[in-house]
Amino acid sequence: MINTNKTLLAAMIAASLVGCGGSGSSDPQLPDSVPTENVAPQHPGDIAIALSEKGISDDSRYYYYLTGQVDGSKAGNNGANGALDANGDPLQIKNVRITLDGETIEHDGGDGMPNLIIDDGAFELASSHFRVMVQPRVYMDELVNETTKTLEITYDVSDGELAAERVMTVVIQGADVPPEFHGNVEHTITKDAANAPQSFDLLEGATDGDGDDLSAVDLSPADDNLFKDADVHSVDGGNLILDLSSVKDSIPFGVSTPLVYNYNVFDGLRKVPRQVVINVFGVEDIPGAPDVTEYVLNKTIQSTDALTRIDLLEGVSDAEGDAITAFDGDFAAEQAYKYGFSFEGNELVVDPHAFYTLAVGEQQTVSMTYRLKDSNDIETDGFRTVNVTVVGAESNLFVETFDNYNFEKPLALPIHCPWGCGAAPYQTEGDAANGNGSMLFEGSTLLRLPNDNLPDMKADTKYYLAYNLKTGGAAPMTALSTIAGNLPDIGYKFWFSPRPAYNNAGEWDEAILYLDTGEFGNYQLHAMINTYGAENISMFLFNGSGNDDIPPLAMDDYRMVEFGHIDSAIHDIVADDAGTFEDLTAAVAVDGGSATISADAAANGTTGGLAVDTTGAAGPVVVSLPVSMGAVKPGARFAVSMSVTYTNFSDNYGNDVSTPVGVALATASGDTISTVAQTYGGYTMAPTVLLNEATQASSAGIDWENETVTLELSFTEANAQYNIDNVRVIEIP
Repeated sequence: MINTNKTLLAAMIAASLVGCGGSGSSDPQLPDSVPTENVAPQHPGDIAIALSEKGISDDSRYYYYLTGQVDGSKAGNNGANGALDANGDPLQIKNVRITLDGETIEHDGGDGMPNLIIDDGAFELASSHFRVMVQPRVYMDELVNETTKTLEITYDVSDGELAAERVMTVVIQGADVPPEFHGNVEHTITKDAANAPQSFDLLEGATDGDGDDLSAVDLSPADDNLFKDADVHSVDGGNLILDLSSVKDSIPFGVSTPLVYNYNVFDGLRKVPRQVVINVFGVEDIPGAPDVTEYVLNKTIQSTDALTRIDLLEGVSDAEGDAITAFDGDFAAEQAYKYGFSFEGNELVVDPHAFYTLAVGEQQTVSMTYRLKDSNDIETDGFRTVNVTVVGAESNLFVETFDNYNFEKPLALPIHCPWGCGAAPYQTEGDAANGNGSMLFEGSTLLRLPNDNLPDMKADTKYYLAYNLKTGGAAPMTALSTIAGNLPDIGYKFWFSPRPAYNNAGEWDEAILYLDTGEFGNYQLHAMINTYGAENISMFLFNGSGNDDIPPLAMDDYRMVEFGHIDSAIHDIVADDAGTFEDLTAAVAVDGGSATISADAAANGTTGGLAVDTTGAAGPVVVSLPVSMGAVKPGARFAVSMSVTYTNFSDNYGNDVSTPVGVALATASGDTISTVAQTYGGYTMAPTVLLNEATQASSAGIDWENETVTLELSFTEANAQYNIDNVRVIEIP
């Protein structure tokens, strides 16, 4: 007998599907026609779910549906991609069989869907939505890498009369997290501490992601441990007990003796090796002298940090309340003097910018020693050590805005060629300035890096924009422009579009642009940022010098760095502020012509400036200023700034033109890093020029740090007079 209610409903569904274009679908949830006879529900297949215990928080819960899609997610509208009854009957879950790791789980749901909690909430079945909740972390203490928990639910999807069998399988993969810690355990004690046993926590800073109990096992002295054959150590729980009373007289005097022990941190399954280092200083307490709790100070700073002052009296006290003084500061015997460090009273002053050449994450440690005394000249025994570790920090702004700035990934948008101008650029492997990948555009005249991928520049500061380049022709014109797509009322305005220098055709070389966003820097950039917003600026690269016969061009390693925030007075590498010319009685080294410090040559309200006169000189007039020893190093970059006025320009020229001033860091043997600054007409100019030791040095392998270096300013204009002032050189990232 035909069920008339079902027949009527089927006819309505059929009409609806025809009206909605449902005919012809191959999806089992959208049949070609609605049957007039009752048919069993359909589903797209069994449900398979795989979860890992690792990386899941304690309260994470996951929900899956027995009538859902094959991944357990809820079915869409009209049952799309899930179970569906073609006759339109409501679905039911019947004949539910459950196993956990092959063992049958009994339930009281009868023939229908049960409400059931399994293993303290690891699984929960709810009949209201035919839903299964999974909480993997219930098994945190039970599962390891090699083990799993498998829940299998076999059931019928029924319309009340007919049914289709289906299986949901949930597999939870165990994951064991090994113990984690950063570095070794290290402490410092004095010889006097040998009078009583000392305890050190071997599990200091150690954690376990699984919550397993940790222990310290397999402890043994290292081969170079001075007391490896003496009975001076033991382990109590997670602590090293060190009793040096029997060997006190064998502790070397006046130096630090490291006692190293190897051991494993154990979570019950995995062992992770670690060391504990106890530095024993062969010093004793001197009555009345300052008391030192730690003979080693360890400090870590970033290369981009501001000038850092380290308190050398940290952890030092005096029982009588006498004033304490740090003295005899010196670098550790095995280290050479390092530029960027100075002792000032009871502080060690560190200029982290002296370490800009460190790669990101690279570390360099400089050690210094000093002594301590009180106001009665009673000195502590031995020397104290301060270890300063500088860590290279990221300065490239492209790292945050363009994840393929170094072209190590296959190239895709956002870099693209607008306006249909030739072939799209692509990534090439095996030919790169750094790494393995670069970008090649061949037969294309133009590409664009959209505004979202160009770092947002701020007004009133300084940047440089650089990239590595390899081409048979000229460097690309590099334009920073507003974007028509975002600002249709203004269109593209290529206000700032220089072409950087490129002199080594066919070789990888760096192209670099100086960007001054100040009002009196580059007015186009300043105007764009303030008028249209930095977020509406993108970068365009125009290949070659024209549109015809363009050679292939490869680029690598986009780089934008801000340096306008660096205080040029604090970080100036010109020694003794010699470039400020404030001492009107000081002499200045000059070769050819004359150079005299005077108040008349001062700029910006300063006391003095330098008047340079090339009249009668047979060649360039070169002014030399001293540079701090060790400040110049391989791979370093510098920004040189000054105030300069060509005071008698009108005597030599009828129209305003640019004239050069040579700028170089030079050694006594003639090696240089050089470039050219420009004046304009007779105006007072404030040029900033960039120097890169890696690309502009006159030769390779120069031992800059051990050379006497000067800053040389060269004036080649004949019969010319200049006022210069505020000459500063800073290292930049």
